[in-house]
Amino acid sequence: MKKIVVCLLSGGVDSTVAAVLKANEPETLVCLLSIYYGQGAEQSEKRQSAAVADWLYHHFDNVIEHFYLRIDGTIRWTRRQRSERFKNPEGEEILLRGFVGWRHPEGGWSQAGYPSTRDEVFALMAAAGVEARLHDMPDITEGEIVLATTGEDLLNFEDIEASTYTKYLNEVLARKMMPRRGKPMRIVLPLIGMTKAEVIRRGVEIGAPLELTWSCYFGEPGRPCGQCDQCKWRREAFETAGVQDLASAF
Repeated sequence: MKKIVVCLLSGGVDSTVAAVLKANEPETLVCLLSIYYGQGAEQSEKRQSAAVADWLYHHFDNVIEHFYLRIDGTIRWTRRQRSERFKNPEGEEILLRGFVGWRHPEGGWSQAGYPSTRDEVFALMAAAGVEARLHDMPDITEGEIVLATTGEDLLNFEDIEASTYTKYLNEVLARKMMPRRGKPMRIVLPLIGMTKAEVIRRGVEIGAPLELTWSCYFGEPGRPCGQCDQCKWRREAFETAGVQDLASAF
């Protein structure tokens, strides 16, 4: 093996297909990383990412690790945080819901599942794992951080335009210790030129376990909400791809 990759795995269609694509690469070791931040469908994502990881373990000997990381933390209230400035105009106290962003569907806002500065944070956390393995594994000569961003994701979250962050983060990574010692690492986006329907078709071609995936921002395990943008995009993408969605929850 010459390359190590860390694939961000949410348990969704895109990240599952990206992970299977990388697992099919010769001379590549694959690590999976799932990040939790108090998102609305955390338990569903955790269950399905584990199911996808187990499937990958069973089918590919080069899939070696699945890590869970948490970044939501716990609020330590202070007197100042309890002051009037943290109340709404009606005098009701505003509850700060964790540290990394919007995760609640009130008002039907399509972007309510967005964790702030999502992709940059996730990519750098994955990069830490890549660099550690470049250091610890003498036979590995290069590393990749795999993000499953598609072209259609930009319709909802304009901040994940590849040119606005991956180019600059790759420049940062190039200055880290292991790249300076001759073991480069970089962020890659294998699905960036695809629509979600094209990702589904590609997943079918490579035998990815689409039936194990989860797409909803807010639903309970086995019960997607059916209303968020991810539920909508999933329905539309499978219909456009001409593929039956075999996930029992959908």
